[in-house]
Amino acid sequence: LFSQGDKGGAEASFRRVLALKPDHVKACNNLGLALADLGRLAEAEAACRRALAMQPGFVDAHYNLGNMLRDLGRPGEAEACYRRALALKPDYADAFSNLGNVLRDLGRLDEAEACYRRALEIDPGHADALGNHGAVLLSLGRIDEAIDRYERAIARKPDSVEAYKGLLSAILYHPDLDPEAVFAIHRRFEERLARPRYARIRPHRNVPDPERRLKIGYLSSDFRVHSVARNLIPIFRGHDRSRFDIHCYAEVPRPDAMTGDFRALADGWRSTVGLRDEEVAEAIRDDRIDILVCLAGRFDGNRLLVPAFKPAPVQVSYYDAATSGLDTMDYLLSDRVLTPRTTPERFTERPLCLPTFYVGEMPPDPPPVASRNGPVVFGCLNNPAKITGPVLDLWMRVLREVPGSLLLLKYLNWYETPSVRDRVLAAFDRHGLDRDRLRLPEAARSLHQHLALYNEIDIALDPFPFSGSTTTFEALLMGVPVVALRGRSMMGGWSAGMLQGLGLAGLIAETEGDYLALATGLAADPDRRAALRATLRDRVAASPLCDRTRKAGQIERFYRAVWRRWCAAQVLSE
Repeated sequence: LFSQGDKGGAEASFRRVLALKPDHVKACNNLGLALADLGRLAEAEAACRRALAMQPGFVDAHYNLGNMLRDLGRPGEAEACYRRALALKPDYADAFSNLGNVLRDLGRLDEAEACYRRALEIDPGHADALGNHGAVLLSLGRIDEAIDRYERAIARKPDSVEAYKGLLSAILYHPDLDPEAVFAIHRRFEERLARPRYARIRPHRNVPDPERRLKIGYLSSDFRVHSVARNLIPIFRGHDRSRFDIHCYAEVPRPDAMTGDFRALADGWRSTVGLRDEEVAEAIRDDRIDILVCLAGRFDGNRLLVPAFKPAPVQVSYYDAATSGLDTMDYLLSDRVLTPRTTPERFTERPLCLPTFYVGEMPPDPPPVASRNGPVVFGCLNNPAKITGPVLDLWMRVLREVPGSLLLLKYLNWYETPSVRDRVLAAFDRHGLDRDRLRLPEAARSLHQHLALYNEIDIALDPFPFSGSTTTFEALLMGVPVVALRGRSMMGGWSAGMLQGLGLAGLIAETEGDYLALATGLAADPDRRAALRATLRDRVAASPLCDRTRKAGQIERFYRAVWRRWCAAQVLSE
């Protein structure tokens, strides 16, 4: 039953075994697995601990307990479990792979990479270890190697959704892949994993009334403390509840305070934890959702294949970084900076272009903006995966043109990883720059401390081709101007779109030469920097970026327009 996906039936069977034979250690361990898959992690942990109490040397139970503790957000305890499993079974490839995962969670990236390599030494075709290795190589900025590992994982396990999600993410960081190659990979994913599900699409029973109150469903793993949630919750607060009924389909195994905020704002709430994709799609269909909004599909724990079942008549991609590749995804929310009419990027969806795309909320108690003096400090608090070789080389040119200037980099605790730090230092060495010009502050312990770090930065440098988003918004609200290169892809335009929406198009570079000139020009103009520092926060607060009612209204007008289009198509088909 467990192997066939019937986790509830499996749970009942394992409990019956234990009722007949309470000391059946394997049944106890397997009960833990079924409960974990059902999202009942605390019960799952208890079942595994009971198995270990019966048999302390039970290797698989140590391993499974590690998986549960990681999912419960207790990485230190999970690490100890994996290490106990490996002490008992030194050639346990699964344990090395998942130990790598928990070390990656802890920001110990080089140690994680060593674990994946060891797993692959034991089992060179271990698909999960190949995919996990790809993830850490991407974090380390080794994009070509990451793509290679994902491709190898797919070759080994062609139906692996996680390997495809990793590949679809990694290609967006690559500085040299052309749009046709990127689109072809998305279509390959669709052909292999999505198209077989299209045969199970059924006609919809939604009432085709163009003006009635609509049911909008949001599908996400990010209804929690997360950048997507911070960008989405203003829309939830701004929705017109007299015209729209809001439902959430939440893949959130560990709810937090932000989860509670979303749940309080929703008219309907379903946890999708423990459900198969088709079961999630059936729940959406049963709820008669009119428009399904799929959030950031390729990232985190999002259900990339639920829309392949077409559970709602109209489906919209929102906060993803490129096309979904699916014929069943009808529309993509965007703006004219992200998807200009002349874009070479290709989409299976029709872009719906808002006046400006980004929306955020001012934090309730941000640190005061402090004045700056001393040497010019350039800074970037983006994921190091975005800081590709061409980005580093351009930044080194900026530093060389501004004598005495410094570069400050931070992202969680990742720059404590030697290979992440050494990649940046190697760029300093290549360009003949003093290593003392690099600043790597300690990881922030809170959002307030993280934001306060911008008081040590004069000019934020945006990476490319994968630009900043939340980091750009945070820099601007802290009075720090951001120099951005307009990208040729949707993911390369997020910062440029924000700057344009603020009336700061003069900070958007069209070429690397422009980027260099803008950064060095700002460095040489302390009066302009001071004026921006004094006014940017108020400018952001008064801008469309923070106008949740206007932005929700703009999105709702699109929802109504595409719904009317669907209703009209039903009339024509009769």
